[in-house]
Amino acid sequence: MKRLFAVAAVVACTVLTVPVPVRAETYDVRAQPVTSGPAPAQPATLELDTLQPRVITGDGDNKLVAAGKLTNTGDRKLSDVMVRLQAGSPLTSEDKVNEAVAGEAATDRADSKFTRIGTDLDPGQSAQVRVEVPLSVLQITGPGVYPVLFNVNGTPDFGKQARIASRGFLLPVTGVPGGPVLASPPNAAATTVLWPIVDQPVRVPGSGGTVLTNDDLARSLTTGGRLSELVSAVEQTAPSGSALAGSLCLVIDPDLVQTVTAMADTSNGVYRIRSGNSTVEGSGSTAAQKWLERLKGIARGRCVLALPFADADLVALSKAGLTDLEKLAVDRSKAVAELLQIQTVGDMVWPLGGVIDERTLADLGRRTLLLEPRGVQDGRTVTSPVKLAAAADSSAAGSSVVPIDPVVRNAIGGTAPLSGAASYGPLDLQNGMGALLYRATALGKNGGSLVVAPPRRWKAPVGELTAFLQSMQHLLGGKLVTPRGLNEQVANGGRTVGLTYPVDATGAEISPSITGDLRAMRDRSRDLLSAMSSDGVKGTSPASLIEPLDLGMVRAASGAWRGNNSAGGAAASLVGDQLEYLVSQVRIVQPPGPYYLASSDSPLPLTISNKLPVVIKVRVTFSSTQGLRTSDVNDLTIGANSNLPIRVPTEITRGGQFSVDALLQTINGTPLGRGGEANRITLISTAYGTITLGITVTAGAALVLLVARRLIRRLRSGKQDSAA
Repeated sequence: MKRLFAVAAVVACTVLTVPVPVRAETYDVRAQPVTSGPAPAQPATLELDTLQPRVITGDGDNKLVAAGKLTNTGDRKLSDVMVRLQAGSPLTSEDKVNEAVAGEAATDRADSKFTRIGTDLDPGQSAQVRVEVPLSVLQITGPGVYPVLFNVNGTPDFGKQARIASRGFLLPVTGVPGGPVLASPPNAAATTVLWPIVDQPVRVPGSGGTVLTNDDLARSLTTGGRLSELVSAVEQTAPSGSALAGSLCLVIDPDLVQTVTAMADTSNGVYRIRSGNSTVEGSGSTAAQKWLERLKGIARGRCVLALPFADADLVALSKAGLTDLEKLAVDRSKAVAELLQIQTVGDMVWPLGGVIDERTLADLGRRTLLLEPRGVQDGRTVTSPVKLAAAADSSAAGSSVVPIDPVVRNAIGGTAPLSGAASYGPLDLQNGMGALLYRATALGKNGGSLVVAPPRRWKAPVGELTAFLQSMQHLLGGKLVTPRGLNEQVANGGRTVGLTYPVDATGAEISPSITGDLRAMRDRSRDLLSAMSSDGVKGTSPASLIEPLDLGMVRAASGAWRGNNSAGGAAASLVGDQLEYLVSQVRIVQPPGPYYLASSDSPLPLTISNKLPVVIKVRVTFSSTQGLRTSDVNDLTIGANSNLPIRVPTEITRGGQFSVDALLQTINGTPLGRGGEANRITLISTAYGTITLGITVTAGAALVLLVARRLIRRLRSGKQDSAA
């Protein structure tokens, strides 16, 4: 029996190890439709870098070519590697487009065969892959938006044939060579493409010079940098006067323009970069000058929307009661027009996440808002500008909403982090191009507005940015959409809807812990401001000292820090450091040693130093000390950059050494001096106080009386003895 089992085992092993020949030219593993839910981990990655054409047109090639790099990222060798393109049916609804973007669309209509790449891949090894397929094989026979899958099959060691990598994308088709072409719709959608030119804040708040936290901005402004690429794409693809230029609206952060302007200005020296406790010279002054001129060039005569300063989280500021900072952020958007010498779209706000609550809108007053449909009631039916419902006596009465298209937004960067940052590689904007055609076709039936809004801080190669703009240019050229600026998008009529604030939007806001810290800083800075006044000579205004703090607090509430509490906290700490520096400039001069008081009512001499270039009113309060009585000193006025000696009335009730804490404050109670701590002052007195002196005199008098009494008694006693 044992021998029988052994023979069976040998036979089984032999069968399992016999290779089965596979003919690549006929092998056709049908890829299964991608189902919803997380996809299983694949042992390889596919990075596509070529897709020709990006948009199928009636006068183009009758084939589709895709190529890229396949890398074995697993721990087993991959053999029998084969690739092919396969497509699904044209997408017919918003939900279908969203499913395709999420990789959940079926793509099993193709009749294309797999092509073997001719090499096996060891772990870590890569190979170039390329597929060329006629459109007829992909069953692309008419205009529409098709889900396409670049499918890679292979056999891992000790495994079986399976999909090892894939890459899906949307393919826009406006016409098929030799076949039907998409006709201009009866009501072409009025289209605006927002072009965000936004970065994260890097400026250190302070009143002297320009200091940045790092020099990353300089690198972004140079050729090949993110901000440079954004400008280059517009220069190359949407020159002034073109139809695309009329449909493009630059979205610019005033803090970015202000910072770059400061970097470019070398009249007072080169800007500095903080390095530990010191600073070093920045390297981007020349790059800043060139980029600023280029930005002015593309902005001139074009639609430009200014964001709130530093792209501040207006809702978070409103909820924290920081309405003054909220309004400052919106008012400072005017800096874009001033610094670039252009006109900007007035009274329009694009809040973070495309949503805003009623309280924040009430703070801002009447505005035109760029909102995603989820920010208004019945949002899915909102495809054109609408009016917002508000009481007639409300400050927000008359506000209107221009809707941002959610389908294109999702396709371009729906998975971007909370901060609005998104990185793209080659072909990563292909889905956006497909969604753009779908929405143009859908809206063209009944008309509507198509506002395309990429993530705030998107990062894409200039080739990808250019390809996206070219797809928009193609739609304009075919009259599938019409160009429209943001000012023209604002509704004069339209239906009225209510405002809504999605539940998930609250979790995306700047952390309440950060806004709480900002509120405490704001209160201290306001108290400091109320205590200061100009000296009338040097001309320095108190506001010029506090304004950098206010702007620093707005930067600390920037949308760039959404989802990144550590970065937001670090930005708030910069404001706290500068505030501490200001309050430390007004202090009690610490004496080199103890004060000696010669009498019981000798005054305590103190000197208060004010190194600020403004006049300030202060008060000094003292701790209670046994044996020493002092009086607080109020309403002291100290000149700019000067010292004020004062003499504090004291009363000593005993001799010896005393310690008293002297606290310097503004007239409203904000502690001043280094760390806002009290100064401990040591006093030594050899004088007798009034009570001590009274006790001593009384005791002396009693002693004299006792001695006199004793002498009298002795004298009487002596006389009696003599008589006896």
